Amino acid sequence: MAAHVRKLVCYTDEPGQGGYGHNGSDLLTWHRAFLREFETAMTTVMGKPMAIPYWDWTDPESLKTVFAEDFMGPEGDPDQNDHVMSGPFRHGKWRLNVKGFESTNPGRFDYLVRAIGSIEGMALPVGEEVQQALARPQYDAAPWGVTADNDVSFRSFVDGMLNASGLACDGGAVTMVGTTATLLHGTVHMWVGGTTREGHPGSLADTLTSPNDPVFWLHHANTDRIAETWWAANRYEYLPRSGGPRGNNLNDRLWPYTSTSGDVVARPPSSAMPMTCWSTSTRARRSFRRRTGSSSAAAHPYMPTNRAFPADGGIAAALDDASQNKGLESVRRSSLQRQCARRR
Repeated sequence: MAAHVRKLVCYTDEPGQGGYGHNGSDLLTWHRAFLREFETAMTTVMGKPMAIPYWDWTDPESLKTVFAEDFMGPEGDPDQNDHVMSGPFRHGKWRLNVKGFESTNPGRFDYLVRAIGSIEGMALPVGEEVQQALARPQYDAAPWGVTADNDVSFRSFVDGMLNASGLACDGGAVTMVGTTATLLHGTVHMWVGGTTREGHPGSLADTLTSPNDPVFWLHHANTDRIAETWWAANRYEYLPRSGGPRGNNLNDRLWPYTSTSGDVVARPPSSAMPMTCWSTSTRARRSFRRRTGSSSAAAHPYMPTNRAFPADGGIAAALDDASQNKGLESVRRSSLQRQCARRR
């Protein structure tokens, strides 16, 4: 969480900082590194390999599974200021220790807030939008930021902040100026978080601290899956190679990761890696059997709802519990490719 917040603090003179991880070319590469860091942390906590499942938000049937009482928990209660009042991340159970800036979220809630679907006229993305994104001819386009041409730039289309005219520093935090609508990645953040009756953004809609809502990880795993689909079809192109804003060029360090750059992250998996890193469907199914004891990996990516959530579990325990069920495709290509990506 601290790394996510620090990426969106207005620039300082700290050596090598560079890049916001948002609103620019490094959006997808930085978040891939961030996802991998979280998977590594979960693996350490659980003492066995862990992978983040993706949430394909284009499938309406996914909602009843992702927001089930025994998985991510339901939407917030409007009579309780949209706080989530049941499920594993409920009020009183899942306390938020890292909060955003008052300038971007005056609510600064102590507990998880979801005002799902509360923004008028906003709906989750549909499959057609994903196909439109995949049809973009370049990874990104000059000037490599919020004003990049969505008709050309895959990254900008996926980011989904429409009509933005630039960035500003608001109370110490980086914010966008002029955004009037969203697509894909941005829409999901706003749709799930929503706005409370007081007009404060919900947890996933507060960009700085959006990982406070565990749905963040499922959402970004799916965004990464879409990115991997485009990359695999476009020879893992990354732009700009050089000459772009600090932190956004191919070989710029993805701060604060000391040895990670876009050149490391935007890469295919190596076929020479161990079995759990192989990414063809047959090998992935074999890896799934080895890791979970399941005889097959179902094609449906969502969590089944017939397993009780661990009484004291956190995110890692929740995902581990779900992964033991045969209905979970826990070995997704996107996760495998994140785990195995390395320099050629």
